[in-house]
Amino acid sequence: MKCTFVNRIPLIDIIYKSLLPLYPLAVESLDLRGYDLVISSDTNVMKGVLVDQEAVHICYCHTPMRYVWDPYRDFMRRKPMLFRPIFAIA
Repeated sequence: MKCTFVNRIPLIDIIYKSLLPLYPLAVESLDLRGYDLVISSDTNVMKGVLVDQEAVHICYCHTPMRYVWDPYRDFMRRKPMLFRPIFAIA
């Protein structure tokens, strides 16, 4: 498995949304030329990875970037802690 510079950013699990503009650059930094088959698992930008023209690139694309269009977490974050369980049931 190959990783990009984004994986080395501290607190990536918390700030990943704000790093969205870096994702295409990070993926393009992966040079996978020389492989006949590339299998990736992603939600958005893996189509930009460098592969040979003859190579087969299979991408399992998850629900596309749900965190970009799903406001649930932000909605819950704005609710007082006491009321969050009530909204979680609905």
